[in-house]
Amino acid sequence: MARPTLEAFLLEAKADQIHLVIPERHLGKSRTGRADALFHIPLIALTLLVMATSREFQLHTPEMTVWLGSVICRTFHGLEASSQNLKWSLTLRRRCADALAFLEAAGLVVVSTNEPRVIKATDAGKTMLRRLIQKGGESGLLTKGLMRPMRPLLVEEQISCESKTSPACD
Repeated sequence: MARPTLEAFLLEAKADQIHLVIPERHLGKSRTGRADALFHIPLIALTLLVMATSREFQLHTPEMTVWLGSVICRTFHGLEASSQNLKWSLTLRRRCADALAFLEAAGLVVVSTNEPRVIKATDAGKTMLRRLIQKGGESGLLTKGLMRPMRPLLVEEQISCESKTSPACD
């Protein structure tokens, strides 16, 4: 038996003329902006910098949004279901480009000029991350949290390359 979808539920509710009444005092407490918080350039820049410090893989510019979407979805609970949408979001792609331009201008990463264009953290970028972690607080915890999902993602990528199911393997 097929699992019911939200669309099917809504169509059935509409057909049965079922209406949801929400008191006005609760309307201001909506959670619609939750995913928008992930599109802030400082968060994206920090995530890109964390990914660019990896010694285990090379971060290529065409793949950065997909990797970033995976890391963010594994870092922030409740986003697993929207992983595919996040990875291919045009808004996220634009913000990634802005964050990468910022990191380059700040001297925290360099992007190779030859194909494939590889993003690597500079010594200044690595030093900044070390200082954030040592400092602790919210920024240190966030930095550690962004580093945590990298290892499982690399293992998954290696498995998919062995089975030739990943486009990154070509």
